[in-house]
This record gives sequence, structure tokens and C-alpha cells, in this order.
Amino acid sequence: MNLQTSLLLGAALLSSSVWAQTPTPTPNPEFDSCLNALRAPARAAGVRDDTFAQHTQNLAPDMSVIDKLNFQPEFRTAIWDYLAGLVDEERVAEGRAMLTRHAETLARVSEKYGVDPATVVAVWGVESNFGQ
Repeated sequence: MNLQTSLLLGAALLSSSVWAQTPTPTPNPEFDSCLNALRAPARAAGVRDDTFAQHTQNLAPDMSVIDKLNFQPEFRTAIWDYLAGLVDEERVAEGRAMLTRHAETLARVSEKYGVDPATVVAVWGVESNFGQ
């Protein structure tokens, strides 16, 4: 199973912030199609059909998430102001340290997924301040 499939499966099955439990979900063919597309990868990952059904039977898309996505700072702030708040000497130094500390793992990630280690570390730093 690739990373994208794993992330989609995890989001569908585990993320209560994206999917709302509702007693009578409104029919949504696109969402149903998405869930159906996840059945085979879930099965391949060892998730039984009854378990998949149990955890997806009352799911419905929470469209308020889309509105929240539109208010992310990278879409609301001028690019140079946004970058100035993210990139400083401390974060760059921490990123360099993470490149060194996790060089072996980052090399494997780069080999498997074709993503440069510096790019992985940059996204890691921006999105989670290196897990902090």
C-alpha cells in the first residue's frame, strides 16, 4: 500500500475532524464513491469488510472543513509576510540538524517516494515545527 492510499484510508476511518458522524447521512454519490474506492486497499491492509462497514456506515462529509481550508494563512497573508513568519535562522538551523539526525530515514524516503530530503524536512518544519 502506498503512502497516499494509507493517508486516505486513515482519514476515512480515523479522522473525526474531517468526517462527522450523523444518524441519517444525506446521500452523496461522490463521497460514497470515495468510500467504495477505499474498500480494496483497506482489505489489502487487513481491515475486514465488517470492520470497514462498521466504521464508515454513518459517515458524511463535513463541508465546513472546506471553509476552514480557505482561511489558512498561506492563502490570506501576503507571501513575503507569510514566509517571514515561517523562515528564520532558528528554524533553518533546526532543519539542518534534522537533515543530519534523520539522514538515513530521509534517504530511504527519497529513494522510495522520489522526494528530496530537504523538501521533506522543510514541509515537516512548516507544518509541525518538527513535531513540536
